Amino acid sequence: NKEDWSVAYAMQELTDSRNHVVRHWLEPSIKAPKRYFTLAPKQPTKEENKRGANMWLESLLKITRVGTPLPLVGNSASETLARKLWSGGGNSDFDQKERIPKGCQAVVELEIELLTGRTHQIRGQLAAMGFPLVGDVQYGGATPVEAVPNKYRDSERLALQCTRLEFLEPVDGVVEVEDGSTHRRRSKANAADVDPPFVSSDRWNRFELKRAWWSNFVEQYEQDVTDERDDTATISSQDPAFSNNKSTIEKDKNQIVQKGPRPDLLPHRVQLSAGRNKYVLVRAFLPPGSTKANDNDPANYWFVKSASPEESGGPYHGNVARELREWIEACGFEVHVTGGGRIDYDPLQ
Repeated sequence: NKEDWSVAYAMQELTDSRNHVVRHWLEPSIKAPKRYFTLAPKQPTKEENKRGANMWLESLLKITRVGTPLPLVGNSASETLARKLWSGGGNSDFDQKERIPKGCQAVVELEIELLTGRTHQIRGQLAAMGFPLVGDVQYGGATPVEAVPNKYRDSERLALQCTRLEFLEPVDGVVEVEDGSTHRRRSKANAADVDPPFVSSDRWNRFELKRAWWSNFVEQYEQDVTDERDDTATISSQDPAFSNNKSTIEKDKNQIVQKGPRPDLLPHRVQLSAGRNKYVLVRAFLPPGSTKANDNDPANYWFVKSASPEESGGPYHGNVARELREWIEACGFEVHVTGGGRIDYDPLQ
């Protein structure tokens, strides 16, 4: 949720971190939210430690999977997804827009492997990287909203769920230890009488949860997007402001690293904001020398997007196109803005 990031740059940051150990340092404090820092702090001396100064704790995790980014604005499917996520899955959409952090344009599902066990570790480390959890007020993943008398509001719910648990199966009964002696594993019946207190076998127990509480909302979003694409008519309007406009849309090339054409990561084709706003019509195509990943892939991909000046960061068509352009380029495609104008979109009609 860093305001100077594009979605494409943020996704590149996550992708580059995948399968690498992410290290932060946890500030010694009993207060919450916890503060995680990237740079190693100066640890207290032995004398300071004796006087009660606590050590900073090294915190390690690994991002094992990065999903596909899902936009939160631009069409009714995205807005429905945002409402469901920030209401914790409840039916009420009261104040959900106020809950979404400023500048948050998309969400992405991650799988995390914890290598240490610190307080609020996943919440704190991801927030320190600029990726707070959906619904997490303490760490920037939701904006606190004051309660309104006599108005029901769904409780906030973090998009955080344990999906995998592994441990060695305990052995019950007589076991042999390294010195050749035998012991009976401690159990509730004779916990006070035996030693050693615990013996593990070499058998692993593994439990895995295939779905999270938000899985249904993501699946419904994907179905809604498919339905919207089927109902979308071709838009064919031209704006003279777009002639030779390539130089008018600025981008930071250092923030975009192309990994080759990836049509599966392209954004949704139709992204319309409610109200009367400027829109752009964008064509994505393979760069010279590239080949299709699949013979059935089209030669061109078309996109239409409208946004208010507040959403796009400025009043011009170039502002509306910027985010879409960067996302498409990060997927390895060339981009040409072919047209634009104004559109009055009512998602309820």
